[in-house]
Amino acid sequence: CSDWDLGGEDSADDRDILEGRTIFVCNPPWGLRLTEDIDESWVSLREFLRREAGGCESWVLSGNKDLTKILRMKKSRTVVVKTADEDLRWLQYHIFQKREVSSEQLSRTN
Repeated sequence: CSDWDLGGEDSADDRDILEGRTIFVCNPPWGLRLTEDIDESWVSLREFLRREAGGCESWVLSGNKDLTKILRMKKSRTVVVKTADEDLRWLQYHIFQKREVSSEQLSRTN
């Protein structure tokens, strides 16, 4: 997850963004089958979304409420899904673009 790259030259700014709705969908480990490095996976997902998905929408499937807190993002929507004996949640997040800080704004904070 930490090595994910969507292509492009040196940064996300060099990539072409398709007009319309761009959605990332993922099913990170939440402790049922995969039990090693779970927290690390969620931290990597958070870093990926912040680095690569600005201005996009993300849907994350989770069966563990405590793990979703690692993302440190406010969900926009929750869809409950029951599969086998598991109560799962599709969580929607809107990933905001990073704001560029002008030199004038920087000088005001110093």
